[in-house]
Amino acid sequence: MPIAALLELTVVQGTHLPSKDIIGQSDPFCVVSYGRKIFKTRKIENNANPRWDERLVTLVGQHQTTYDITFGVYDHDVDNNDFIGNASLSLSAYSANQLHDIILDLKDPKGNKAGEIIITLQLSTKEVLETRFWSQLFEVIDVDGSGNLCIEELQLAFQILGHAALPHKDLENLFKTMDIDRNGKIDAKEFVAWTSSRHLRILPSMEHELARRAELLRMQYQQEEGSVEQDDQFWFVAFDLARNDKRGENSVAQALLADSGWATEAEAAQNNAITHKIWYDDRKVGGKEGAYIVVQERYSGVTKQEKIPNFLKTGMSVMYGNDMSAKAAEYAAGVLRKMTEGAVKKYNSPSSLKDVPAFIAYHELNMEEAELPLSAYKNFNEFFYRKLKPTARPIAEPTNPRIAVIPADSRCTVFPSFEESTRLWIKGEKFTLTGLLGDPELAKKYVGGCTIVITRLAPQDYHRCHFATGGVVRSINEYGREYFTVNPVAVRSPINVYVANKRNILVQESHEFGTVAYCVIGATMVGSIGMSVAVGQTVKKGDEINYFAFGGSTLITIFEPNKIQVEEDLLRNSQVPIETLVKVGQPLGRSIGA
Repeated sequence: MPIAALLELTVVQGTHLPSKDIIGQSDPFCVVSYGRKIFKTRKIENNANPRWDERLVTLVGQHQTTYDITFGVYDHDVDNNDFIGNASLSLSAYSANQLHDIILDLKDPKGNKAGEIIITLQLSTKEVLETRFWSQLFEVIDVDGSGNLCIEELQLAFQILGHAALPHKDLENLFKTMDIDRNGKIDAKEFVAWTSSRHLRILPSMEHELARRAELLRMQYQQEEGSVEQDDQFWFVAFDLARNDKRGENSVAQALLADSGWATEAEAAQNNAITHKIWYDDRKVGGKEGAYIVVQERYSGVTKQEKIPNFLKTGMSVMYGNDMSAKAAEYAAGVLRKMTEGAVKKYNSPSSLKDVPAFIAYHELNMEEAELPLSAYKNFNEFFYRKLKPTARPIAEPTNPRIAVIPADSRCTVFPSFEESTRLWIKGEKFTLTGLLGDPELAKKYVGGCTIVITRLAPQDYHRCHFATGGVVRSINEYGREYFTVNPVAVRSPINVYVANKRNILVQESHEFGTVAYCVIGATMVGSIGMSVAVGQTVKKGDEINYFAFGGSTLITIFEPNKIQVEEDLLRNSQVPIETLVKVGQPLGRSIGA
């Protein structure tokens, strides 16, 4: 995955922070979120203008250049930290290779100003970092401080980088090559120009401590973000140097001439990083911390903890813990079935309209997207599966049938094979494609590397699903009767959620994508699945498949082997695994060989 820049960000200070304590000022600390990375400062006790001066250094992938960075300021308390305010910025708004001094207004939950936060930000490109590295190395080997290198000082450069000394004749030839103006000396400009264009050959040898540390960083980055290109080696040398930078000192000299090292993992956890693994963690299910889910927005990169009502959190912790017996699972299924049946009556009643304003406020819904005004709905369910204005969800390349699109506003995971989906995500016992599709012959079409797209709808989402591709509807069949929740806590439990739940299986024949199966799955509190198409109907991508009455739900779309190349960002997050927040009509992938 190409790397675009090195980010150096300093959380300098908070100013005019309101007090959250009865006596005295708050004890503020700041949490910085960038993609899946989360960092925090230390707390400053009893201070409305805390000065943290804490620095974050990280690499920015090409796909992360449009991400937002968010800052949340909290008052530290023994039991629960009180939220003071937050702010955000988009990396794309700031030019590279320039130090930016930034003041952001913090906003409290009501949108009122809650003080400010002062930061500095710099994005450095590889070219600038290379120039900085070789310029600082020049200072190290310019022993006499003359501003020019003699032949012995040039030899010193190779020795410091851990390479064997060059034979004298080779060294003389190299000296003449680098001496562009032929004055018998090599100045800093000549040295930097030559070394920058050949850095892959003369970077520190792998026996050098700097190179070993850079390789550890590369391995860690590759584990978290995916493979890196061969010529990206220098990024990790620069990353290490930036982490070591003592401000105002020559960081190359620190790294090459002293055993300065860097922060240990323990120091990083205490002083800098909360954790890079903030997505769903099944070790917490059933524990005292209860169930929680974190998702990542597709284009801004912002990670969010999903809003789940407290009663459902408690239920998930109990029902989907690893120790749940078969008898307990059967009992849980009965409870959820009764809850769902009760929801049908409640949310189809005209009296349920009173719940709509609170639902909109709790989930911060954008009602400007709705096709009809709020007064047009006769009950909560009509509001819940409301249609949107045609312009609210534009379809990617609508006239290009080779581009498949996201079929639902949802939390999306994509797997290039059935085996990958069960290794990383679906943990239900005895989960099979035949069990999901209810048809052994249909399941055979997907043997040998099918692509599985899981789009999970939470209650706050737009609850109508749309075709990812164009084609003809060949069949629609109903299966299942249960209403387990379909969020990650349940899906990664031993319960076979997708196979047990009430679902409709729609099969579509597409010229570009072959046989595509859409598994329309109900979940806890979903009163009904309304299909919007009929067998034999010809549809185009973006046409409506179905709608769900109140509750959570899922659409699983299955493509035959070697029919679709899915967008890289969706695959990357799914390998973590973390769900990606997506919307109907966004690009899903491209057909292969059609």
